[in-house]
Amino acid sequence: IRARLPFMLFEYPVYISDIRDKGIQAASLGSELQGRDNQGLAQVAKPIIEKAADQAVELLTNNQLRQQMVEQNLRIGRQNYSLESLHGYLVQLMARSQNGTSLREAQVSPR
Repeated sequence: IRARLPFMLFEYPVYISDIRDKGIQAASLGSELQGRDNQGLAQVAKPIIEKAADQAVELLTNNQLRQQMVEQNLRIGRQNYSLESLHGYLVQLMARSQNGTSLREAQVSPR
């Protein structure tokens, strides 16, 4: 994201639970494996690969779309995953722990 480049990803469990709902945009290989080949490499359904390839070609050939995507991802990344946002999360956690709320009970959100 920081490199301001589009990317393609397999929607792994942590991405699904912690990142996807933030609005990060990427060419997606979906979240379902079809199995593994004889070398142990993960396999994704051919229609999913074709759709992701089409998304990649569109991003490579459409400068406006690519720029819009990378700028939005950078904005979301700064808001949710920067050192400044980490500081905000930690300040909230510390304040709640000082008020008697356990870290397990504390719910934090970006500033």
